[in-house]
Amino acid sequence: MLDKELLVPEVQELLSHLSSLHDDVPKVQLNTAALDFEAAAPAAVALSHDKRLMGTRFDADLKIYQDAELLIEQGFHFSNMLYAFRSISRAIPTIKETTPEQKTAINHRTFDILRPEMKKLIDLNSFCVSATAFFCEVLERLASPTAMSPSMVREEFCDVLVQLTDVLQKIDNLKDMKACLKNDFSLYKRCFTLIRSELIASDLVHEEVQQLQMFLANPGYGSHIIMTQLRERVKQIANHEDVLLEMITLCCSKVEKGLHVTCSDKYSLHRALPYLVYFIDSEGKKSFNAFRARKMPLLRVQKIVKSLPVVPEVADMTINLTTVISMCPNYKPDKMAAAWGTGNPLPVIINYYNLTTHWTKIREQHTVFTTKFSSIANDDALDMTLKVLNKNGTSSKMQVQLTPTEILHETGKIYDLAKEGIYLMKEWTCYILEMSAWKFQHPADEATMKNRGWEPSPEATGSQQQAIFFEKVVRYNYSKEELSVLVDCISMIKSLAFLLKEKEHKLAPILRVYMQTYVQQFVNTDLAPLVKKSDSKGRAILSFLHSIQELVADSPLTAGGSSSRSQMKRAKKGAKNPDQFATRLVGPGSTQLHVLRVMLRSMNDGSGRGHYLKDIDKSTMALLNGFHEHTFFFPYLTVLGSTIGACSNLGGLWYRELYIQMTNCTQFPIEMSLPFLLSESVVGSTENVRVPVLENVVSSLDVYNDAAIFAIQVLQLQHLYDEIEAEVNLVFDQMMFLIGEQMYDHFKNAASSSLLNGTYKDAIEKVKGYKQLTVEEKRFAPPATQRHVLLLGRSIDLNYLISTHINHKLHKDIEAVLKRFEGGDLSCVIETEKMLEVIKLTHHRLSKVLELDSYDVLFDSSNADVNARHVSGRLLGHLKTTIIEDIASNYSYNVYTQRFVHSPIIFKFTGREKDPKPPPGIFGFGTVCGRAWDFLQRLSRGFVGRAHIDALVRLAGEAGVGAIIEGCMTHIEDKMRDMMPYLKNLKEGLPPITLPKVVYGTVACFGAFETRLKQYFSYMEFLDESFQGFREIGNIIGLVTLLEASLATHQANSYVNAASFLGVKCSQMSEFEGMVTAARDRSQSEIGEDRRVVVKGVQLPSKEAFKCAEPRFSPLHRCMEDFVSRSSGVLDRVRATKVRDDIVPMLEKTHLSYDHLSFSQGEVKIGEKLLERIGKAIDKVGIKEALQFDLGIDSLVSNERDDEFYRIFSVLNFLLCMEHKGRLDEDQMVLNDGMSLGDQTTFSDPHVFGHGFAIGGVVCLHLFKQGCKFKLLDLSSHMLKVEEAEKIRNIRNEVEGKPGLPRDKAVEKFLDEARAQSEVHDFVWSLLEGCGESKTCIEERATYTFSPPNDDRNISAMPSSMRKLLHKNSSSINES
Repeated sequence: MLDKELLVPEVQELLSHLSSLHDDVPKVQLNTAALDFEAAAPAAVALSHDKRLMGTRFDADLKIYQDAELLIEQGFHFSNMLYAFRSISRAIPTIKETTPEQKTAINHRTFDILRPEMKKLIDLNSFCVSATAFFCEVLERLASPTAMSPSMVREEFCDVLVQLTDVLQKIDNLKDMKACLKNDFSLYKRCFTLIRSELIASDLVHEEVQQLQMFLANPGYGSHIIMTQLRERVKQIANHEDVLLEMITLCCSKVEKGLHVTCSDKYSLHRALPYLVYFIDSEGKKSFNAFRARKMPLLRVQKIVKSLPVVPEVADMTINLTTVISMCPNYKPDKMAAAWGTGNPLPVIINYYNLTTHWTKIREQHTVFTTKFSSIANDDALDMTLKVLNKNGTSSKMQVQLTPTEILHETGKIYDLAKEGIYLMKEWTCYILEMSAWKFQHPADEATMKNRGWEPSPEATGSQQQAIFFEKVVRYNYSKEELSVLVDCISMIKSLAFLLKEKEHKLAPILRVYMQTYVQQFVNTDLAPLVKKSDSKGRAILSFLHSIQELVADSPLTAGGSSSRSQMKRAKKGAKNPDQFATRLVGPGSTQLHVLRVMLRSMNDGSGRGHYLKDIDKSTMALLNGFHEHTFFFPYLTVLGSTIGACSNLGGLWYRELYIQMTNCTQFPIEMSLPFLLSESVVGSTENVRVPVLENVVSSLDVYNDAAIFAIQVLQLQHLYDEIEAEVNLVFDQMMFLIGEQMYDHFKNAASSSLLNGTYKDAIEKVKGYKQLTVEEKRFAPPATQRHVLLLGRSIDLNYLISTHINHKLHKDIEAVLKRFEGGDLSCVIETEKMLEVIKLTHHRLSKVLELDSYDVLFDSSNADVNARHVSGRLLGHLKTTIIEDIASNYSYNVYTQRFVHSPIIFKFTGREKDPKPPPGIFGFGTVCGRAWDFLQRLSRGFVGRAHIDALVRLAGEAGVGAIIEGCMTHIEDKMRDMMPYLKNLKEGLPPITLPKVVYGTVACFGAFETRLKQYFSYMEFLDESFQGFREIGNIIGLVTLLEASLATHQANSYVNAASFLGVKCSQMSEFEGMVTAARDRSQSEIGEDRRVVVKGVQLPSKEAFKCAEPRFSPLHRCMEDFVSRSSGVLDRVRATKVRDDIVPMLEKTHLSYDHLSFSQGEVKIGEKLLERIGKAIDKVGIKEALQFDLGIDSLVSNERDDEFYRIFSVLNFLLCMEHKGRLDEDQMVLNDGMSLGDQTTFSDPHVFGHGFAIGGVVCLHLFKQGCKFKLLDLSSHMLKVEEAEKIRNIRNEVEGKPGLPRDKAVEKFLDEARAQSEVHDFVWSLLEGCGESKTCIEERATYTFSPPNDDRNISAMPSSMRKLLHKNSSSINES
């Protein structure tokens, strides 16, 4: 045997481990246990065979009760069998023309198939005969003069007859409504007739066929054969009216007092009542007229029937009580219709059957009860009560024993609470079932159906046309509000059932103690005065009281008198504890309780009749009546679990067997199923403002559990369970899809709303007048976190299923964003970044509820970034391709705005096909803020600026930016290689050009240049390639400059964010943070001479301003020290110290890394690296050898040469500024979006190529060191100088009164373009001056020093070139 001291800790440890297995999530389902059990007696307590072993005078009556309840149980079985009965003859194919032998074989097989079903009908007929005979037998016994014998309790017999009446009427109505019974019987009879001669027991079968013929279609009766025959037999019993009146009065009393616990008990009374009126009403003048007899409680019956005219029968089968009343012979429709409500229903009745009328009251009752339950029946209170009761039951003298009154007071609160909860569940369930019954009785009309989405289909088949009858009562008979309220009521019923079921293991023993104590208190204390009085006077009732105490009392009174007198003495003295019974956690047995109620009811039946009435005073009579009514609920609370299940069972909402029979359909689509409509109303509709709680979907799906339990445990039919399972599979998949879609859309809308600019959002909402862009919170967490939802016996992990769906949605959404980005240009990068931010924030918020894959994994999977060694991916690949093939080739760059805009002419087709626009809400910014985001993103489309570059840097990362720059440099090398032949040809074909004199004026100078250069316009392809080459180089240089500035800001922000954690301090931190914030908001940044970021004219602090603290004094190190100090135990301290020592070196490396990375842009200058790479490309391609000339000293004398690079670029720049009409061939040009051929004459070359041409040329001049020559000898600059001189001359002429020089529009236009280009050149020169001279591109030239001669006589010593120049100048001077 295990030692208890050793066992208890092990058990506690096991319990602690088991408690950790429970999910810490809200429970939204009644029972999540895979296996359930209940320690209680069977539901039909009267079926126990020990009732005849009590030795009371009621043994004969108990035998009748037992037989009656056996019949009632059989009646339930047959009613369920009839309800679920489906036609077999429809499934049997018709016999085609064949041989007689085959026909006989087919008839035999058909007979064998139908024989078991006909056997069921034969058993049903036998049951109806025996039940009718039993009913009449008991009724005759009650109506006989000996019915008032001491051994008979009339109320109990009337009660079982009422229940039997309800069972028989249910069977009768089902038999009439099931036309398939007659169809199957007709086929069975036909087959039997054909093969009768071949059957062995043909006579017996023939007799059965005759009985079934009369049972199913008796020619003497129309319908309601069973009830009509029963009424005829009742009419043959003398004094049957008195017994029926007692039954009617009993039904009215139970209905009025609410003496019914389950819905079936309530409706059983309502359904039996009109049939009892039908039984008692008779034809003839002297017969009993139920509508005029004084004994008849007509007003009570009218009130009950009129207040609830439509009552559920079985699932979708209902009964109209007024229809049964109209069957009475003395019923006059013209005079009694208003009194009984057989005409049009009153508005009061319609409102009663409308669940929305009771919804507010139900919610209030639910709130009040749950609050009361949490305060009275919480775990602590129940544990304390059980602990006190356990101690009270021990025999220890040291414990303070509670009196029965104190026990009843403590446990009575729990009893009343449980009773109230069961009553509320029953009432709410009845409201739902009654509304469903009303809908079945009153289908929707065509106008209502059309308003709710019904459209007649001319192509509908026969079965589809028949199914419309079911749609009228279910699919189109419920409004959205009714479905919403219905779901909420179901949720409240299930939640209340869950509260009681969860505490059942603690409530049940307390309830048993209460019932046991109440019975013992009544028997030992409340009956003590009556026992005393009977004992003192020697009344005959004393022996009866002794029998009662022997039946149930723990310390029964004896007949000898000693014990009775001693107890009476104690009662007389008022002893503190006169009761000698101990507290037990076992309540009275079901048989004991039933027999006790029968014995007490025999003393007084509540209506002034009974035995020993002369020995009972009024106070005792009231005491007996009160005990009888109070203990009515004991059998139901004894089996608390079964009662909870019966009061919360809503499985009937799924069943549709009656309409399957009526419409001849095999089954209906799930769109017509009420549980599916309920689930869809929670998930699929966004208009359910009254019930916004999504966890109600689990409660609505719980209806399928109730339906499955009814199919397996009650109907015991596998095919019904299979149909439920098949529908659940479809519905559940659709619900998971809808929940996932709605959950993802909600979180994405919320993320989109939170990321939208607050001022912009407030302005829109102010204009709209309501919170249009604000997303309200929804309770997705309770259903989404469920991991053990029981559905048809299977435990389902909703969290996993929803997570899988949303993982797929996230992947699909990221894929769509990338695909959209791949179908657009670089101006979409801001929109793409914002979309990805929305998706990332959506993922972050969803990850708090669901177990999703990490965002990086999802993004890398969609981005196809699977290379661990190289930076790759669709996003980076498209960025590189777009920059090289689109931005560099087809965009015009502006150095002042630092923006790239679309060139009006596309020189290089990207081959990019735009992705078709997806439907709204599929990706992007969601459905709520989508339009607001779209209007906002339009501001960043059509151009590429600093904001786009910042977004590019954030998306690609530093490694990705490096890959992009590397690709750009490679493209520059390729472009120079492509430009090489064009520049050579231009050099070879360039005519000799000298700068005209200023005195000639702008028109003459321009004409001189135009005469020599206009021939190049005949070769526009040649010019375009040259222009395009410099444009691409310049565009890439401008883009890299923007990347450099953006990286500087990005790295500065990263360093500042990590500085405080790593212990880095800055003397100018507050000022620096303000500057960084300004840098984020600024769309433009400039780069100063010291290569530091300049924000609004203020330089950010340099690296020296930051002082990195020692790693051992950083917050991370202090956290590790605290970790070591808090470690308890030697071993833990040693381990913690080792961990600390391992982390500190890593911390120091981290400091060094951040210290190295901080302001790295100030040390590594991307612009200088780019210039070095371009210089190397010039060397590699060979442009230096082809276009760079070093003439030594001669070049100083002869500065103006036509074969050097500066002159080639000057000519190209001059041609760029000239107006021409050579680019007119439609086959050689592709217009950009929004352009037309009619606009092509307005396309000037500067407009087409932008400032990229100037940047590319100036950078090359800088690398060739020909900048000074270009500034001095540039053709366009010379024209500007001539213009300045001409302006001065014109001013002088104006003063002197002379006419000014003539001007030409073409010249004016040229000068404007040349002036703009000159300004761009100057701006680029100013930027290049900060970069210094390149040291790797071109070697330094030799330096020559000239000393002037002493005199000019030794001209022969001069170089030949200088002598020629001097001779030329001398000749010109002499000529002048």
